[in-house]
Amino acid sequence: LILLTTAACAPMPPAHPHWTYAGAHGPAHWGELDPHYRTCRTGHAQTPIDLAVAEADPSELPLLSYTRGPAKLTNNGHTVQFAGPAGSTLSLDGATYALQQVHFHAPSEHTVDGRAYAMEAHFVHADAAGQLAVVGVLYDVGPENAPLAPLWAVLPTKAGVAAPDLAFDPSALIPTAPAAWHYEGSLTTPPCTEGVEWFVLVAPAAVSAAQVARWKAIFGPSTARPVQPRGEQHFLVQHP
Repeated sequence: LILLTTAACAPMPPAHPHWTYAGAHGPAHWGELDPHYRTCRTGHAQTPIDLAVAEADPSELPLLSYTRGPAKLTNNGHTVQFAGPAGSTLSLDGATYALQQVHFHAPSEHTVDGRAYAMEAHFVHADAAGQLAVVGVLYDVGPENAPLAPLWAVLPTKAGVAAPDLAFDPSALIPTAPAAWHYEGSLTTPPCTEGVEWFVLVAPAAVSAAQVARWKAIFGPSTARPVQPRGEQHFLVQHP
């Protein structure tokens, strides 16, 4: 999960060091690059984590109300984010979270019983106070993902480049899921801020090998933070 201004996803301001997914500025060194990134090293509730099938709960599915509308695709140097459409929401414990944007990682950031998936989508929502709630969708290699096809056709290949706005229906990217993992974690990129509500859907969606290859041709072999250890404050949320 990459944080943008007002809880969307984008590169950090120029005042902070550039980070990457490999090398001297990669995940193992994020916490050392800048004091602002310290939580990447010292946090106790970091994301992603390895999830166990036995921990998924059918009562933890979030209530999503998504609308179809124009969305802007922007390559921010780490991923392509789809901003919008307006009016799409997630409801949680009486609060409403507006969909800020959708972006992808390859391979998946979360693993399930030690297994990584081909890709992972993050649907990032924020409430009026700026608190974040993220829905994660895992992707297995299989048939071409039809809803992704028109988006993939116009993926900007260079950082800072935006594609023309296009009609986008976020609900088309959400598989029917019997359950979800729900836990309180963090952003998966600097500054690795904690207090993020995570819902990772148990049922994966399909994505073709060609679609994965198209993504990696733009962003490289990995745009995923490695799985983080569970700390004493990193617990799966249990509702009475």
